[in-house]
Amino acid sequence: QNWYNATFFPHANITISTRTVDINGNINETWVNHTVEIPNNPPKILPINDVEVRVNKTLTINVHVSDCDNDTLCINTSDPDNITVIPSCVSDTANWTTVNLTLYYSKVVMNKPITVTVNDSYGGVNSTIFNVTTYEIGLNLTVEGNKTAKKYVKPSVNATYELRLEN
Repeated sequence: QNWYNATFFPHANITISTRTVDINGNINETWVNHTVEIPNNPPKILPINDVEVRVNKTLTINVHVSDCDNDTLCINTSDPDNITVIPSCVSDTANWTTVNLTLYYSKVVMNKPITVTVNDSYGGVNSTIFNVTTYEIGLNLTVEGNKTAKKYVKPSVNATYELRLEN
């Protein structure tokens, strides 16, 4: 008996050709082909928690991606004007790999949904969504004589903010 034992790599497309031999050693002249294709596995991305960031300040968050086929992965966001991905493409991804998202907003946004998408080089796609809320720091307030405090204002839906100065 003859056996063929092969090891295939991710995305392999291998054709094995065989023909039969009878007990008298007569070889069948007709070859039979068997094609094996190893399909692509899509990349993975871990969920990202919602974030709050101060207006005109940067915030860097970690994003974790992997691909069991060890494909090169490219990451992008639905808000490239305000979010930079570094590095935007990574290799050696069989284990979890970290990329950084650096957020910078110049205006107030409230629960803005951001989609982070990871693509592999064979058409596999995965994504996760998180929300961004920005806030501003108000003017300096004089409290109890010469002490100064800053008023942190985080916006909320349908909220009214009132400030009173009492003597």
